[in-house]
Amino acid sequence: MSEPLIGRSLSIFHNKAQLENEVIPFNEKVKKYGTCTGEVGHITKEGKTFPTLMTTTLLRDTHDNPIAFSSIARDITESKQAVEELKRSAYLLNETQRITKLGGWEYDVATNQTFFSDEVFNIYGFDGQKMLAPGEGVKFYHPDDRPLVMDSFTKAITNAEPYDLEVRFINARGENMWVRTAGKPILKNGKVVTIIGNVMDITDRKKVEEELQKHREHLEELVIERTREIEDKNIKLERINKAFVGRELRMKELKEEIEKLKGK
Repeated sequence: MSEPLIGRSLSIFHNKAQLENEVIPFNEKVKKYGTCTGEVGHITKEGKTFPTLMTTTLLRDTHDNPIAFSSIARDITESKQAVEELKRSAYLLNETQRITKLGGWEYDVATNQTFFSDEVFNIYGFDGQKMLAPGEGVKFYHPDDRPLVMDSFTKAITNAEPYDLEVRFINARGENMWVRTAGKPILKNGKVVTIIGNVMDITDRKKVEEELQKHREHLEELVIERTREIEDKNIKLERINKAFVGRELRMKELKEEIEKLKGK
């Protein structure tokens, strides 16, 4: 059997902190506007707190005098937990993207709208979020690489061809960069409806590759130079050897001539 609540104090529903910080300010809004909906904390019989979504309406008599509150409260504990999980997931995703310098995007073919994750805005050099149409976004690619990017994006829409490119990029702050950009078409009933993709700042990797290439080229130059020196020395040694062998032959011939003269 349920316990009668008429005439009971609000303290059976709320603890002191909830009454002072949530219930009283909430009820003041109800008095002012006639009705209000919002989150208000409650307690169980055991005193455990839980959140509710409460809607309260001010009841009036026939003379329009306020006489009571009528409230409906719904336990939103699970909803709050789900929201917190989503916030945590979103935070982890954003931090992962920031650390890896990898941002995601989605292009809606029907509306011609592109949606970016936070890291894409960072790569583009925007302080705040700014929606860009594909025709605007492609302008940030290096002029020599721009046709390749636009052609690949167009083929993704018209021919459902995915792409994965490493190209030069100049962001809104004028910074020269390298990015890896990829797009994957999503089809519905055989027609491309969405392109999902990512863009990754690979500037640091490219700088390392360029440095390694310079070292390789320098090493190759050193090897070529050293090989040339060895070849030159071998040629000189060969000449000396030939000269020495020729001298030995001439000495032998000279000795033979002397022997002949002695024999006479």
